[in-house]
Amino acid sequence: MGEQEYDIIWKEGGLFEKGHWKIIPKKTPDSGAELIGWMIAAVIIIAVVSLLILTLPVWITLLGFNMVREKRYYAGIGVLVAFIYFWLDIQNGWLSSFMFFGYFDDENILIEGWFNLKYFKLITIFNLIALVVGLGYFVDAIIISKFGRKHNDGTVTKHQVLAYCLPIAVVFPLYLLTSFEKAPSSIEDVSVVENVEIANTSPGETIEEKVVAPIIDETTINYIAINEGINETNIIKIGELDWCTKNLNINTYRNGDIIPQVQDPSEWKNLTTGAWCYITDNTSYGKTYGKLYNWYAVTDSRRLAPEGYRIPSKEDWLGLIEYLGGRNAAGQKMKSKDNWLVGDKSYPTNYSGFSGLPAGARGQEEPSWNKVGEFTRYWSANVDSEGGYYFVGLSKYDQVGWYYASGNYKNYGFSVRCVKDE
Repeated sequence: MGEQEYDIIWKEGGLFEKGHWKIIPKKTPDSGAELIGWMIAAVIIIAVVSLLILTLPVWITLLGFNMVREKRYYAGIGVLVAFIYFWLDIQNGWLSSFMFFGYFDDENILIEGWFNLKYFKLITIFNLIALVVGLGYFVDAIIISKFGRKHNDGTVTKHQVLAYCLPIAVVFPLYLLTSFEKAPSSIEDVSVVENVEIANTSPGETIEEKVVAPIIDETTINYIAINEGINETNIIKIGELDWCTKNLNINTYRNGDIIPQVQDPSEWKNLTTGAWCYITDNTSYGKTYGKLYNWYAVTDSRRLAPEGYRIPSKEDWLGLIEYLGGRNAAGQKMKSKDNWLVGDKSYPTNYSGFSGLPAGARGQEEPSWNKVGEFTRYWSANVDSEGGYYFVGLSKYDQVGWYYASGNYKNYGFSVRCVKDE
């Protein structure tokens, strides 16, 4: 233990005293507070350095602006290399996952990134602009070396215009054809969900969270149910299967038997046979979102899927998710660009053509309409030996939810997609 150190200070006196010198123990630094300070500084430095790396094309472009035109090809090459790193980072989820996309921890819980995706979109745009300018630097330097400098730097020549228009013609069509997304990840262990907790969306969000149902008048309730078959034009091949791009919207089984529509919440809750409903019992939603079916309709021996089609199995869904890059990346490729009330937490591209729409779900309680516009759930056809069943979810986040329900959730109303029967 070290010896105590002291400081000598001058202490001012009172009304009748000039003051005097005083010896006091020297204060030792608070090691805990100092450690916290260093940790905060380290986090700030890491965040700043990470952002500098991800925006490196922009900084190299700005440096190149101050170079003489004959030497700007160095900046052009640097911008190209920096952008290639940026693209690889997105695909592999290095810095970008921790900064923007979020990642799954060891317990398979989604940890959100430090910043919202809207900032990532801005970075992507600025980096693309920097790439265009950087390639323009390169082309401009080559043109000068071939034709020589005919004008001062302050004069815009037709060669210089060509140098910067050519990269624009190449880069932006490439951007429109490319999905700048988070890194693919492998299919992870199936989550066992006793209370149907949505582990891959926001923390604490469950399927039993409700929104208030709109007031429905009698003219909305009394209608002729739509019974739409599957149109061959609404089929797209994804991987090895042909998937329907619209939710099922029929009210009969394959043999022609009627599937009853059930609107009364207490009746719906106690069903042990197949049934369907519209979202908030409003037929106008049917054209866009199709019908919501309970588990009994999906597994009925009379078959819910029309002739030539079937309800996707667990293996079909997992194969689709894996083909689209894994559970951490497939969601944004499966979600339609329209109808999602997602704020800034999602970046849907519908790259696959699956066109997943946010139909919400119907729960067992009254009222039971769950977040239309924010998520959707799809039944699978599997039932295991324990009586459990699986379903897939898309939400306001970019991940795909994969759920195993071992409780009594057969009376939830979910959407149904079909695949062509092989």
